[in-house]
Amino acid sequence: MRIKLTLLVIFLLGSGISVSGQTGHYWTQQYGTRSMLLGGSVIGGVEDLGAVYYNPARLGFVENPAFLLSADVYQWQQIKFDDAVGENQNLSKSEFDGVPSLAAGTFGIKFLPNHKFAYAILSRNRSNLNFGYNEELDGDVFPEWEGQELFEADVKLGSSIKDTWWGVSWSHALNDKISLGSSFFISNLKNERTAALNLTAWSFQYNTLATYDFSRSFGYESYGLLAKFGAAFALENWNLGITLTTPRLNIYTNTDYNYQNYFAGIPGVTALDDLYANSYQTDMDLKLKTPFSLGGGATWLIGSSKLHFSAEYFGGIDQYELFSAESHEVQSNPDSVVNFSLIDENKPVVNMGLGAEWYISQHVSAYLSFNTDFSSVPANAVSFLKNESVISNSNLKNNNYHVAGGVVLNFKGADITIGLSRTGTKQSLPRPVSLPSESNNTDDIFDPNESAQFKWRRYILVFSFSVPFLEDYVRNKLDGGDKE
Repeated sequence: MRIKLTLLVIFLLGSGISVSGQTGHYWTQQYGTRSMLLGGSVIGGVEDLGAVYYNPARLGFVENPAFLLSADVYQWQQIKFDDAVGENQNLSKSEFDGVPSLAAGTFGIKFLPNHKFAYAILSRNRSNLNFGYNEELDGDVFPEWEGQELFEADVKLGSSIKDTWWGVSWSHALNDKISLGSSFFISNLKNERTAALNLTAWSFQYNTLATYDFSRSFGYESYGLLAKFGAAFALENWNLGITLTTPRLNIYTNTDYNYQNYFAGIPGVTALDDLYANSYQTDMDLKLKTPFSLGGGATWLIGSSKLHFSAEYFGGIDQYELFSAESHEVQSNPDSVVNFSLIDENKPVVNMGLGAEWYISQHVSAYLSFNTDFSSVPANAVSFLKNESVISNSNLKNNNYHVAGGVVLNFKGADITIGLSRTGTKQSLPRPVSLPSESNNTDDIFDPNESAQFKWRRYILVFSFSVPFLEDYVRNKLDGGDKE
Protein backbone atom coordinates (compact mmCIF):
# COMPACT_ATOMS: atom_id res chain seq x y z
CA MET A 1 0.00 0.00 0.00
CA ARG A 2 2.90 2.34 0.61
CA ILE A 3 3.78 2.38 -3.09
CA LYS A 4 0.25 3.21 -4.09
CA LEU A 5 -0.04 5.96 -1.49
CA THR A 6 3.18 7.56 -2.63
CA LEU A 7 2.19 7.43 -6.27
CA LEU A 8 -1.20 8.91 -5.58
CA VAL A 9 0.36 11.82 -3.71
CA ILE A 10 2.72 12.37 -6.64
CA PHE A 11 -0.21 12.32 -9.05
CA LEU A 12 -2.19 14.79 -7.07
CA LEU A 13 0.04 17.55 -7.46
CA GLY A 14 2.09 16.49 -10.35
CA SER A 15 -0.66 17.49 -12.75
CA GLY A 16 -3.62 18.91 -10.91
CA ILE A 17 -2.49 22.19 -9.43
CA SER A 18 -1.27 23.51 -12.75
CA VAL A 19 -4.62 25.27 -12.92
CA SER A 20 -3.89 27.40 -9.89
CA GLY A 21 -4.64 30.84 -11.20
CA GLN A 22 -3.02 33.00 -13.83
CA THR A 23 -0.07 34.33 -11.85
CA GLY A 24 2.29 33.56 -14.74
CA HIS A 25 0.25 35.48 -17.35
CA TYR A 26 -0.03 39.24 -17.81
CA TRP A 27 -2.58 39.78 -20.61
CA THR A 28 -5.38 37.54 -19.34
CA GLN A 29 -7.65 40.43 -18.34
CA GLN A 30 -8.70 43.42 -20.47
CA TYR A 31 -10.31 46.68 -19.36
CA GLY A 32 -12.66 49.28 -20.75
CA THR A 33 -15.40 48.91 -23.31
CA ARG A 34 -13.74 49.22 -26.70
CA SER A 35 -10.40 48.15 -25.24
CA MET A 36 -11.81 44.74 -24.27
CA LEU A 37 -13.12 44.17 -27.79
CA LEU A 38 -9.72 45.21 -29.17
CA GLY A 39 -7.85 42.74 -26.97
CA GLY A 40 -5.81 45.41 -25.22
CA SER A 41 -4.07 46.45 -28.46
CA VAL A 42 -4.73 50.11 -27.62
CA ILE A 43 -1.58 51.48 -25.98
CA GLY A 44 -1.33 53.95 -28.85
CA GLY A 45 -5.00 54.78 -29.40
CA VAL A 46 -7.17 53.95 -26.38
CA GLU A 47 -10.29 56.15 -26.37
CA ASP A 48 -12.22 54.95 -23.33
CA LEU A 49 -11.46 54.90 -19.64
CA GLY A 50 -9.37 51.81 -20.13
CA ALA A 51 -6.68 54.48 -20.62
CA VAL A 52 -6.26 54.48 -16.84
CA TYR A 53 -4.64 51.05 -17.28
CA TYR A 54 -3.32 50.99 -20.86
CA ASN A 55 -1.89 54.49 -21.26
CA PRO A 56 -2.99 57.35 -18.96
CA ALA A 57 -1.46 59.92 -21.33
CA ARG A 58 -4.26 59.25 -23.81
CA LEU A 59 -6.74 60.88 -21.40
CA GLY A 60 -5.30 64.22 -22.49
CA PHE A 61 -6.57 63.65 -26.03
CA VAL A 62 -10.06 62.40 -25.14
CA GLU A 63 -12.30 65.41 -25.57
CA ASN A 64 -15.41 63.94 -24.01
CA PRO A 65 -14.43 61.22 -21.51
CA ALA A 66 -17.21 58.92 -20.40
CA PHE A 67 -18.32 57.94 -16.97
CA LEU A 68 -18.70 54.18 -16.86
CA LEU A 69 -22.08 53.59 -15.25
CA SER A 70 -21.82 49.82 -15.48
CA ALA A 71 -19.59 47.19 -17.01
CA ASP A 72 -21.18 43.78 -16.70
CA VAL A 73 -18.75 41.01 -17.59
CA TYR A 74 -20.00 37.44 -17.41
CA GLN A 75 -17.54 34.59 -17.55
CA TRP A 76 -18.00 30.91 -18.30
CA GLN A 77 -14.93 28.76 -17.99
CA GLN A 78 -14.19 25.07 -18.01
CA ILE A 79 -11.07 23.30 -16.84
CA LYS A 80 -10.80 19.63 -17.60
CA PHE A 81 -8.26 16.83 -17.20
CA ASP A 82 -9.06 14.01 -19.59
CA ASP A 83 -7.83 10.59 -18.38
CA ALA A 84 -6.52 12.24 -15.23
CA VAL A 85 -6.56 9.19 -12.97
CA GLY A 86 -7.03 6.44 -15.55
CA GLU A 87 -8.63 5.78 -18.91
CA ASN A 88 -11.90 7.73 -19.13
CA GLN A 89 -11.47 8.88 -15.50
CA ASN A 90 -11.55 12.66 -15.66
CA LEU A 91 -11.42 15.70 -13.44
CA SER A 92 -13.44 18.70 -14.57
CA LYS A 93 -14.73 22.04 -13.32
CA SER A 94 -16.98 24.57 -15.00
CA GLU A 95 -18.63 27.71 -13.69
CA PHE A 96 -20.55 30.75 -14.85
CA ASP A 97 -20.48 33.97 -12.89
CA GLY A 98 -20.19 37.71 -13.14
CA VAL A 99 -16.67 39.11 -13.23
CA PRO A 100 -16.09 42.74 -12.26
CA SER A 101 -13.73 44.29 -14.78
CA LEU A 102 -13.53 48.08 -14.57
CA ALA A 103 -15.49 50.87 -12.91
CA ALA A 104 -14.10 54.30 -13.73
CA GLY A 105 -14.91 57.96 -14.06
CA THR A 106 -13.32 61.36 -14.57
CA PHE A 107 -13.06 64.46 -12.41
CA GLY A 108 -11.47 67.88 -12.61
CA ILE A 109 -9.53 70.24 -10.37
CA LYS A 110 -10.42 73.93 -10.79
CA PHE A 111 -6.91 75.34 -10.43
CA LEU A 112 -5.63 72.86 -13.06
CA PRO A 113 -8.04 73.52 -15.92
CA ASN A 114 -5.84 72.00 -18.64
CA HIS A 115 -5.23 68.79 -16.73
CA LYS A 116 -7.47 65.74 -16.74
CA PHE A 117 -7.99 63.25 -13.92
CA ALA A 118 -9.67 59.87 -13.62
CA TYR A 119 -10.27 57.20 -11.02
CA ALA A 120 -10.74 53.46 -11.46
CA ILE A 121 -11.30 50.19 -9.69
CA LEU A 122 -10.29 47.13 -11.68
CA SER A 123 -10.02 43.40 -11.12
CA ARG A 124 -6.47 42.54 -12.15
CA ASN A 125 -6.77 38.85 -11.37
CA ARG A 126 -9.65 36.73 -10.14
CA SER A 127 -9.77 32.95 -9.99
CA ASN A 128 -11.65 30.57 -7.72
CA LEU A 129 -11.22 26.92 -8.66
CA ASN A 130 -12.10 23.87 -6.59
CA PHE A 131 -11.73 20.29 -7.80
CA GLY A 132 -13.10 17.21 -6.11
CA TYR A 133 -12.76 13.55 -7.08
CA ASN A 134 -14.08 10.50 -5.25
CA GLU A 135 -13.59 6.83 -6.14
CA GLU A 136 -14.86 3.78 -4.21
CA LEU A 137 -13.93 0.19 -5.09
CA ASP A 138 -14.88 -3.22 -3.73
CA GLY A 139 -12.66 -6.19 -4.53
CA ASP A 140 -9.06 -7.36 -4.45
CA VAL A 141 -7.77 -3.83 -4.83
CA PHE A 142 -4.39 -4.47 -3.20
CA PRO A 143 -3.00 -7.88 -4.30
CA GLU A 144 -0.29 -7.73 -1.64
CA TRP A 145 -3.08 -8.03 0.95
CA GLU A 146 -4.93 -11.27 1.34
CA GLY A 147 -8.66 -11.29 0.65
CA GLN A 148 -11.01 -8.53 -0.46
CA GLU A 149 -10.98 -4.81 0.42
CA LEU A 150 -13.16 -1.78 0.35
CA PHE A 151 -11.16 1.19 -0.93
CA GLU A 152 -12.07 4.88 -1.16
CA ALA A 153 -9.97 7.77 -2.51
CA ASP A 154 -11.06 11.37 -1.97
CA VAL A 155 -9.15 14.17 -3.69
CA LYS A 156 -9.70 17.89 -3.12
CA LEU A 157 -7.79 20.68 -4.83
CA GLY A 158 -8.45 24.37 -4.30
CA SER A 159 -7.02 27.61 -5.61
CA SER A 160 -8.26 31.15 -5.07
CA ILE A 161 -6.59 34.32 -6.35
CA LYS A 162 -8.01 37.82 -6.15
CA ASP A 163 -6.10 40.98 -7.03
CA THR A 164 -8.01 44.29 -6.93
CA TRP A 165 -6.50 47.63 -7.97
CA TRP A 166 -7.68 51.09 -6.93
CA GLY A 167 -6.15 53.87 -9.01
CA VAL A 168 -6.10 57.55 -9.92
CA SER A 169 -4.76 58.98 -13.17
CA TRP A 170 -3.47 62.33 -14.33
CA SER A 171 -2.93 63.52 -17.89
CA HIS A 172 -1.86 66.79 -19.48
CA ALA A 173 -1.67 67.55 -23.19
CA LEU A 174 1.38 69.74 -23.82
CA ASN A 175 -0.04 70.63 -27.22
CA ASP A 176 -2.27 69.03 -29.84
CA LYS A 177 0.40 66.42 -30.62
CA ILE A 178 1.97 65.36 -27.31
CA SER A 179 0.37 64.30 -24.02
CA LEU A 180 1.86 62.93 -20.81
CA GLY A 181 0.16 60.97 -18.05
CA SER A 182 0.52 58.65 -15.10
CA SER A 183 -1.57 56.26 -13.02
CA PHE A 184 -0.96 55.25 -9.43
CA PHE A 185 -2.50 52.08 -8.03
CA ILE A 186 -3.02 50.41 -4.68
CA SER A 187 -3.17 46.64 -5.10
CA ASN A 188 -4.77 44.15 -2.71
CA LEU A 189 -3.71 40.60 -3.57
CA LYS A 190 -5.07 37.47 -1.87
CA ASN A 191 -3.83 34.01 -2.79
CA GLU A 192 -4.95 30.74 -1.19
CA ARG A 193 -3.93 27.21 -2.17
CA THR A 194 -5.11 23.86 -0.79
CA ALA A 195 -4.40 20.23 -1.61
CA ALA A 196 -5.93 17.31 0.28
CA LEU A 197 -5.85 13.54 -0.21
CA ASN A 198 -7.72 11.02 1.92
CA LEU A 199 -7.37 7.28 1.30
CA THR A 200 -9.27 4.66 3.30
CA ALA A 201 -9.08 0.89 2.94
CA TRP A 202 -10.98 -1.78 4.90
CA SER A 203 -9.55 -5.29 4.85
CA PHE A 204 -12.09 -8.09 5.37
CA GLN A 205 -9.25 -10.59 5.85
CA TYR A 206 -7.59 -8.64 8.67
CA ASN A 207 -10.77 -6.96 9.93
CA THR A 208 -8.79 -3.70 10.11
CA LEU A 209 -8.93 -0.18 8.68
CA ALA A 210 -5.95 1.54 7.03
CA THR A 211 -6.06 5.28 6.38
CA TYR A 212 -3.91 7.98 4.88
CA ASP A 213 -4.80 11.67 5.32
CA PHE A 214 -2.63 14.37 3.76
CA SER A 215 -3.38 18.08 3.38
CA ARG A 216 -1.28 21.16 2.87
CA SER A 217 -2.40 24.73 2.40
CA PHE A 218 -1.12 28.26 2.49
CA GLY A 219 -2.58 31.71 2.05
CA TYR A 220 -1.18 35.19 1.83
CA GLU A 221 -2.45 38.73 1.53
CA SER A 222 -0.51 41.75 0.38
CA TYR A 223 -1.12 45.44 -0.14
CA GLY A 224 1.23 47.16 -2.55
CA LEU A 225 1.83 50.25 -4.68
CA LEU A 226 2.71 50.51 -8.36
CA ALA A 227 2.61 53.13 -11.07
CA LYS A 228 2.29 53.43 -14.83
CA PHE A 229 3.77 56.33 -16.80
CA GLY A 230 2.86 57.07 -20.38
CA ALA A 231 3.31 59.37 -23.34
CA ALA A 232 0.96 59.74 -26.29
CA PHE A 233 1.54 61.26 -29.71
CA ALA A 234 -1.18 62.34 -32.14
CA LEU A 235 -0.02 62.55 -35.75
CA GLU A 236 -2.00 63.09 -38.96
CA ASN A 237 -2.93 59.45 -39.56
CA TRP A 238 -1.35 57.79 -36.56
CA ASN A 239 -1.74 57.69 -32.79
CA LEU A 240 1.32 56.41 -30.94
CA GLY A 241 1.93 55.58 -27.31
CA ILE A 242 4.60 54.28 -24.95
CA THR A 243 4.28 53.17 -21.30
CA LEU A 244 6.42 52.11 -18.38
CA THR A 245 4.95 50.10 -15.49
CA THR A 246 6.94 49.87 -12.26
CA PRO A 247 7.41 46.75 -10.13
CA ARG A 248 5.13 46.40 -7.12
CA LEU A 249 6.21 47.92 -3.80
CA ASN A 250 4.85 45.91 -0.86
CA ILE A 251 3.50 47.93 2.07
CA TYR A 252 1.74 45.17 4.07
CA THR A 253 1.89 41.38 3.94
CA ASN A 254 0.56 38.44 5.94
CA THR A 255 0.98 34.71 5.38
CA ASP A 256 -0.25 31.47 6.96
CA TYR A 257 0.63 27.80 6.45
CA ASN A 258 -1.12 24.55 7.48
CA TYR A 259 0.20 21.00 7.22
CA GLN A 260 -1.35 17.65 8.16
CA ASN A 261 -0.01 14.18 7.42
CA TYR A 262 -1.49 11.12 9.14
CA PHE A 263 -1.16 7.40 8.37
CA ALA A 264 -2.40 4.28 10.14
CA GLY A 265 -1.66 0.93 8.54
CA ILE A 266 -2.38 -2.74 9.26
CA PRO A 267 -0.01 -4.09 11.93
CA GLY A 268 2.28 -6.77 10.57
CA VAL A 269 1.09 -6.22 7.00
CA THR A 270 1.95 -2.67 5.90
CA ALA A 271 5.63 -1.79 5.90
CA LEU A 272 5.09 1.91 6.57
CA ASP A 273 5.14 3.02 10.20
CA ASP A 274 2.15 4.91 11.54
CA LEU A 275 2.52 8.66 11.10
CA TYR A 276 1.28 11.74 12.93
CA ALA A 277 2.47 15.19 11.81
CA ASN A 278 0.92 18.64 11.71
CA SER A 279 1.84 22.31 11.92
CA TYR A 280 -0.18 25.54 11.87
CA GLN A 281 1.73 28.79 11.36
CA THR A 282 0.56 32.39 10.96
CA ASP A 283 1.89 35.94 10.56
CA MET A 284 4.90 35.00 8.44
CA ASP A 285 6.75 37.57 6.35
CA LEU A 286 6.19 37.63 2.59
CA LYS A 287 8.39 38.90 -0.21
CA LEU A 288 6.42 39.40 -3.42
CA LYS A 289 7.96 40.62 -6.66
CA THR A 290 6.42 41.67 -9.96
CA PRO A 291 8.29 42.65 -13.14
CA PHE A 292 8.56 46.03 -14.75
CA SER A 293 7.10 46.33 -18.23
CA LEU A 294 7.62 48.48 -21.30
CA GLY A 295 4.74 48.90 -23.74
CA GLY A 296 4.31 50.49 -27.11
CA GLY A 297 1.45 50.81 -29.55
CA ALA A 298 0.28 52.39 -32.77
CA THR A 299 -3.17 53.12 -34.15
CA TRP A 300 -3.52 53.70 -37.88
CA LEU A 301 -6.43 55.95 -38.81
CA ILE A 302 -7.98 54.71 -42.06
CA GLY A 303 -10.79 57.15 -42.71
CA SER A 304 -13.30 56.55 -39.92
CA SER A 305 -11.91 53.05 -39.27
CA LYS A 306 -8.81 52.14 -37.25
CA LEU A 307 -6.20 49.41 -37.04
CA HIS A 308 -4.51 48.92 -33.66
CA PHE A 309 -1.26 47.19 -32.76
CA SER A 310 0.40 46.94 -29.34
CA ALA A 311 3.25 45.03 -27.75
CA GLU A 312 4.49 44.88 -24.18
CA TYR A 313 7.71 43.50 -22.76
CA PHE A 314 7.68 42.10 -19.22
CA GLY A 315 11.04 41.70 -17.54
CA GLY A 316 12.24 38.49 -15.97
CA ILE A 317 12.60 37.84 -12.24
CA ASP A 318 15.37 35.63 -10.90
CA GLN A 319 14.32 32.84 -8.56
CA TYR A 320 13.55 34.10 -5.06
CA GLU A 321 11.74 32.94 -1.92
CA LEU A 322 8.29 34.40 -1.19
CA PHE A 323 8.11 32.87 2.26
CA SER A 324 9.48 29.98 4.26
CA ALA A 325 7.61 28.16 7.00
CA GLU A 326 9.44 27.41 10.20
CA SER A 327 10.80 23.85 10.19
CA HIS A 328 8.58 21.54 12.20
CA GLU A 329 9.10 18.02 13.46
CA VAL A 330 7.01 14.96 12.81
CA GLN A 331 5.38 14.38 16.18
CA SER A 332 5.39 10.60 15.83
CA ASN A 333 9.06 10.66 14.82
CA PRO A 334 10.93 13.65 16.32
CA ASP A 335 14.06 12.78 14.31
CA SER A 336 12.17 13.68 11.11
CA VAL A 337 11.67 17.35 10.17
CA VAL A 338 9.30 18.92 7.60
CA ASN A 339 10.33 22.03 5.67
CA PHE A 340 8.32 24.18 3.29
CA SER A 341 9.31 27.14 1.11
CA LEU A 342 7.38 28.93 -1.64
CA ILE A 343 9.53 30.23 -4.46
CA ASP A 344 8.85 32.09 -7.67
CA GLU A 345 10.66 32.85 -10.88
CA ASN A 346 9.56 34.49 -14.12
CA LYS A 347 11.15 34.50 -17.52
CA PRO A 348 10.82 37.60 -19.71
CA VAL A 349 7.98 37.57 -22.22
CA VAL A 350 6.61 39.80 -24.98
CA ASN A 351 2.86 39.90 -25.63
CA MET A 352 1.34 41.35 -28.78
CA GLY A 353 -2.15 42.30 -29.85
CA LEU A 354 -3.83 43.28 -33.12
CA GLY A 355 -7.28 44.88 -33.29
CA ALA A 356 -9.49 46.27 -36.03
CA GLU A 357 -12.27 48.83 -35.67
CA TRP A 358 -14.72 49.26 -38.55
CA TYR A 359 -16.95 52.30 -38.84
CA ILE A 360 -20.24 50.98 -40.21
CA SER A 361 -22.49 53.97 -39.63
CA GLN A 362 -22.91 56.96 -37.34
CA HIS A 363 -24.44 54.68 -34.73
CA VAL A 364 -22.63 51.35 -35.21
CA SER A 365 -18.98 50.29 -35.06
CA ALA A 366 -17.67 46.70 -35.18
CA TYR A 367 -14.55 45.29 -33.51
CA LEU A 368 -12.34 42.21 -33.88
CA SER A 369 -9.03 41.36 -32.20
CA PHE A 370 -6.42 38.75 -31.40
CA ASN A 371 -3.73 38.84 -28.73
CA THR A 372 -1.15 36.56 -27.21
CA ASP A 373 -0.86 35.75 -23.51
CA PHE A 374 2.43 33.93 -23.06
CA SER A 375 3.36 32.23 -19.81
CA SER A 376 6.34 33.56 -17.87
CA VAL A 377 6.59 30.36 -15.80
CA PRO A 378 9.89 28.50 -16.35
CA ALA A 379 9.91 24.87 -17.39
CA ASN A 380 11.41 23.75 -14.06
CA ALA A 381 8.54 25.05 -11.91
CA VAL A 382 7.57 22.60 -9.14
CA SER A 383 3.84 22.04 -8.68
CA PHE A 384 2.27 22.81 -5.29
CA LEU A 385 0.62 19.41 -5.17
CA LYS A 386 3.93 17.62 -5.09
CA ASN A 387 4.80 16.80 -1.51
CA GLU A 388 8.16 18.52 -1.73
CA SER A 389 9.82 21.00 0.58
CA VAL A 390 10.29 23.68 -2.10
CA ILE A 391 7.48 24.43 -4.56
CA SER A 392 6.68 27.17 -7.09
CA ASN A 393 4.07 29.88 -6.72
CA SER A 394 3.28 29.95 -10.45
CA ASN A 395 2.72 26.71 -12.33
CA LEU A 396 0.70 27.27 -15.50
CA LYS A 397 3.12 26.94 -18.43
CA ASN A 398 0.51 27.10 -21.18
CA ASN A 399 0.55 29.93 -23.68
CA ASN A 400 -2.94 31.41 -24.06
CA TYR A 401 -4.47 33.05 -27.11
CA HIS A 402 -7.44 35.42 -26.93
CA VAL A 403 -9.93 36.28 -29.66
CA ALA A 404 -12.59 38.96 -29.16
CA GLY A 405 -15.22 40.80 -31.14
CA GLY A 406 -18.36 42.88 -30.78
CA VAL A 407 -20.18 46.08 -31.58
CA VAL A 408 -20.57 49.52 -30.05
CA LEU A 409 -23.92 51.27 -30.50
CA ASN A 410 -23.73 55.06 -30.31
CA PHE A 411 -26.86 56.95 -29.29
CA LYS A 412 -27.41 60.47 -28.09
CA GLY A 413 -26.12 60.58 -24.56
CA ALA A 414 -25.18 56.92 -24.35
CA ASP A 415 -22.90 54.22 -25.76
CA ILE A 416 -23.77 50.52 -25.47
CA THR A 417 -21.07 47.88 -25.93
CA ILE A 418 -21.83 44.20 -26.58
CA GLY A 419 -19.07 41.69 -27.17
CA LEU A 420 -17.64 38.24 -26.67
CA SER A 421 -14.11 36.94 -26.12
CA ARG A 422 -12.76 33.40 -26.12
CA THR A 423 -9.62 31.91 -24.64
CA GLY A 424 -8.55 28.33 -25.09
CA THR A 425 -5.49 26.25 -24.41
CA LYS A 426 -4.52 22.63 -23.91
CA GLN A 427 -1.46 20.71 -22.86
CA SER A 428 -0.41 17.09 -22.50
CA LEU A 429 0.69 16.20 -18.98
CA PRO A 430 2.18 12.98 -17.63
CA ARG A 431 -0.26 10.75 -15.78
CA PRO A 432 1.91 9.19 -13.05
CA VAL A 433 -0.77 6.89 -11.70
CA SER A 434 -4.13 5.32 -12.40
CA LEU A 435 -6.43 4.64 -9.49
CA PRO A 436 -6.93 0.94 -8.76
CA SER A 437 -9.88 -0.68 -10.47
CA GLU A 438 -11.29 -4.15 -10.98
CA SER A 439 -9.66 -4.30 -14.40
CA ASN A 440 -6.33 -2.93 -13.18
CA ASN A 441 -5.65 -4.41 -9.80
CA THR A 442 -1.95 -5.16 -10.05
CA ASP A 443 1.06 -3.24 -8.82
CA ASP A 444 1.89 -1.91 -12.28
CA ILE A 445 -0.42 1.12 -11.89
CA PHE A 446 2.55 3.36 -12.56
CA ASP A 447 3.23 3.93 -16.24
CA PRO A 448 5.31 7.01 -17.14
CA ASN A 449 4.22 6.72 -20.77
CA GLU A 450 0.58 7.46 -19.96
CA SER A 451 -0.63 11.05 -20.15
CA ALA A 452 -3.56 13.26 -19.29
CA GLN A 453 -4.85 16.20 -21.32
CA PHE A 454 -5.26 19.55 -19.60
CA LYS A 455 -7.84 21.81 -21.31
CA TRP A 456 -8.96 25.32 -20.41
CA ARG A 457 -11.73 27.23 -22.15
CA ARG A 458 -13.10 30.63 -21.18
CA TYR A 459 -15.84 32.74 -22.73
CA ILE A 460 -16.46 36.30 -21.56
CA LEU A 461 -19.64 38.16 -22.45
CA VAL A 462 -19.28 41.94 -22.17
CA PHE A 463 -22.10 44.40 -21.78
CA SER A 464 -21.44 48.01 -20.80
CA PHE A 465 -23.38 51.25 -20.72
CA SER A 466 -21.61 54.60 -20.65
CA VAL A 467 -22.65 58.23 -21.03
CA PRO A 468 -20.77 61.43 -21.86
CA PHE A 469 -19.44 63.39 -18.95
CA LEU A 470 -22.63 63.78 -16.94
CA GLU A 471 -22.25 67.37 -15.82
CA ASP A 472 -21.86 68.72 -19.37
CA TYR A 473 -24.63 66.48 -20.69
CA VAL A 474 -27.14 67.46 -18.04
CA ARG A 475 -26.27 71.15 -18.37
CA ASN A 476 -26.78 70.93 -22.12
CA LYS A 477 -30.20 69.33 -21.64
CA LEU A 478 -31.26 71.97 -19.14
CA ASP A 479 -30.19 74.69 -21.56
CA GLY A 480 -32.39 73.14 -24.25
CA GLY A 481 -29.62 71.74 -26.39
CA ASP A 482 -29.74 68.64 -28.60
CA LYS A 483 -33.35 69.24 -29.64
CA GLU A 484 -34.57 67.35 -32.65
